Amino acid sequence: MKNYKYPLGKQSNTIRIGNLLDDMWQVHKYFHEWQRQRYKDRLPYANYNAMDAHFTATTKPCSDCGFHNENLTLKDRQWTCPKCGSEHDRDINAAINILRAGIAVT
Repeated sequence: MKNYKYPLGKQSNTIRIGNLLDDMWQVHKYFHEWQRQRYKDRLPYANYNAMDAHFTATTKPCSDCGFHNENLTLKDRQWTCPKCGSEHDRDINAAINILRAGIAVT
């Protein structure tokens, strides 16, 4: 069985979050492969600043209280919510928000 760096309560929750992080890694990897191919084809490519708008929907809201941290940049990997004081790892916070959005849709 896979061991996760951030166990979150029940093992089933940890596995779900781990699977979401794995999926996020696959998207990240695909994006860079796509960028490399565009570069080889001499086409314009997007930089991280152009991609920032796509990340804000899941990384900026606090997964505990919902506060939307507008000051968060892509360089900020850990942050503390100014409203409730929760400490967040950016990727784990995004994974929790993605999980909740997925549960809300199903």
